[in-house]
Amino acid sequence: MGYMALPMAAHEVTIINDDNDESGVTVDIAGALVGESNLAEVLYKVKLNSMPTGDVTVSIASHDTTEVEVKDGTPSQIVFAPADWNTELTLTLSGVDDDFDDGDIDAEASASVSSYIDPNYDAIADSALSTVRVTNIDDDTAGVTVDLGGVPALSVDEDFMAGTGTVTFDIFLSSRPTADVTINLEVSDPTEGRVSPTEVVFAAGAFGGSIWSTRTPIAVSSVNDDYDDGDIDFSVRITVDSADTEYSALAAPVGQLVTCVDDDVAGVVIGAPLLTRLDEKLGQTETSYPVALQAEPQAPVTITTIVSDNTEGAVPNALTFSGSNWKETQHMVVQSKNDDVVDGDVAWNIDHRIISDDAAYVLLTGLPSVAMTTVDDDTAGIVLEAGPTPIMLEEGSTGQGFVVYLTSEPAQSVTIGVSSTLPTAC
Repeated sequence: MGYMALPMAAHEVTIINDDNDESGVTVDIAGALVGESNLAEVLYKVKLNSMPTGDVTVSIASHDTTEVEVKDGTPSQIVFAPADWNTELTLTLSGVDDDFDDGDIDAEASASVSSYIDPNYDAIADSALSTVRVTNIDDDTAGVTVDLGGVPALSVDEDFMAGTGTVTFDIFLSSRPTADVTINLEVSDPTEGRVSPTEVVFAAGAFGGSIWSTRTPIAVSSVNDDYDDGDIDFSVRITVDSADTEYSALAAPVGQLVTCVDDDVAGVVIGAPLLTRLDEKLGQTETSYPVALQAEPQAPVTITTIVSDNTEGAVPNALTFSGSNWKETQHMVVQSKNDDVVDGDVAWNIDHRIISDDAAYVLLTGLPSVAMTTVDDDTAGIVLEAGPTPIMLEEGSTGQGFVVYLTSEPAQSVTIGVSSTLPTAC
């Protein structure tokens, strides 16, 4: 019967299934730089090494949330279920935009594993996961921003009625300060412009002054002078005081150029004389005419005269204008000269010349002339003056004389002949 006849005996066989799976997490980190402007990010890629018996949660947290954080709109933790345990999931880190000029700052983020069901995954130490070291690239620079409001340059007019006497521009900080920032403003030439306010405080917090990014208007006004000094550029100097080392380190002051447009023109106004015809000797022999300046001189201005015919008239005085009397009208005196010549009424002119170290006045030419006429009072004639009439002469005597003279100065010699109507008597 063979093997069929052998009695059946119970035999036990022990089989051991040697497990080659281990609980664990594999991490792949992509990137090491993040930017405050979200130009870069770090990817924390996670995958489980084995199937868990229940859900496994991997979380990530930043050690410095002022510099690095989980990217907005992405989860700070991911959950692996037994059904998708071998799928790679990603956590994303990004930089925090803090508005401070604090330079590039290194920060760390670390991950942790937890599972309420699988004790093997729950037992994985946090130190077993890779720590992320990230550099947050700063995009802020301490500075004072000047905004002209779209105009290419600033200018103010001296004459408020004729143009724009005041212009404004805005200032604000380009980064958030760690301490209050005081902006001091002054003009480089107070004879041409003024600024208001002269001080602006940008507060580090929300109270105590203007918020750092708030635009603060600055008004620049012209100073009206009476000089013909042309259009003059001046600057609004901006200096910074702060306990914030980045702002206190700002070396050169910011300067905003402004042009003050001049409304003054150097000129001499010469008025008409009270009389244009003067008598030689009797009657009106003197007159005057007004002279005035149009702008204040920066050095004394003297007006002198040149008479075209100094045998007919003269101007005995010169006029000097200075910064103290330039607004006053002065008068030039004109006098006729008497001669004994029958020359008729003679026309003559008074020309004017400027003597000054003032750059604007010394260049003035073509000043108007004043026309004058001297009225002649001479006539040609012969005067005979004798003693008692008739003249009585005795025979043989030397006789009695008489005087003959002219009524005006002759242009040439005049010979007067004397004859007797009775030659046999005298």
